[in-house]
Amino acid sequence: MRELRKRLVYYLVTFLCIGSVIGLWFEIWSALGFLEIKGLENFPKQKGKIYLASNHPYKGEHFILNGLFWLKQYIIRPKLGPWSIAAKENYGDRWFTPFIEGRLILAERGGKDVESQRIALSKLEAGGNLIGFPEGGRTPKGTGEMPTGDSEPKVEGKHFLTSKTGRKIRCLKNGAARYATEVPGVVTVIVWFEYESFFKMKLVISEPRDFYGRNKKEVVEEMEQIFLETADRVA
Repeated sequence: MRELRKRLVYYLVTFLCIGSVIGLWFEIWSALGFLEIKGLENFPKQKGKIYLASNHPYKGEHFILNGLFWLKQYIIRPKLGPWSIAAKENYGDRWFTPFIEGRLILAERGGKDVESQRIALSKLEAGGNLIGFPEGGRTPKGTGEMPTGDSEPKVEGKHFLTSKTGRKIRCLKNGAARYATEVPGVVTVIVWFEYESFFKMKLVISEPRDFYGRNKKEVVEEMEQIFLETADRVA
């Protein structure tokens, strides 16, 4: 009964109302230049099995990045609405959770939530799309310092990497490559998102990659390099 309710809410509220609003907003904001997009031609044409890996400068990416899929994927095929991996502390047991849980995979921070990883992999195996944030924490805006609050001090080369233009990203864990390597047919698209204000956002989309079956450690290192190169295209 709970699953039936979630399906009904997804199609009637999440997809029809929330998804349409986000999709229309995405198209309008990009047309007006409030959301500057580079590399839109890189977004895959295949239907389903897309793993969109993004940096994570603030909470809104879960919704904004849905806009990439709206016209190209799920406006006529609602089941291709992307699943988003989100921090349980931010999106679990909130008043709005029932309206979006039909496409939400709640995870504990730190990348050790095996159950959320299992669910995410099952969605890709079933032909769905997935939005993930492999840093496991917040990305600083622009070329700023890393956010404070972690238990260990920030040591260059250990906790984060720096691009040529000074943009930083947290070092990825090997688990970040699971979605890219364990399901056949999945293409991985790495994007870099920057948010300065509601009227000034930038999104850069890299070329899609097929990492299926490759060594996870090597893939993580390659993903990190792609993130840094994509970040440099913002400037």
